[in-house]
Amino acid sequence: MNIKINGGQIEKLITKYYFKGERLCFSILVQLKDEQNTLPYKQFDDYGVYKKEFNHLLAVRNENLILEM
Repeated sequence: MNIKINGGQIEKLITKYYFKGERLCFSILVQLKDEQNTLPYKQFDDYGVYKKEFNHLLAVRNENLILEM
């Protein structure tokens, strides 16, 4: 995907948890306000990396920055 999203367009961030074998994994979905679309963002198998990226997305939404997907 090559999409630019304004942080103000983000309604909420959703995390889906799942297992890949015996490893816990995380997937971030971005739900948009206007279109009521939910877009897949990224998948992670490391909690620290996931949490850092999730906090970045919160900052994008709260500070109305641009997110490139």
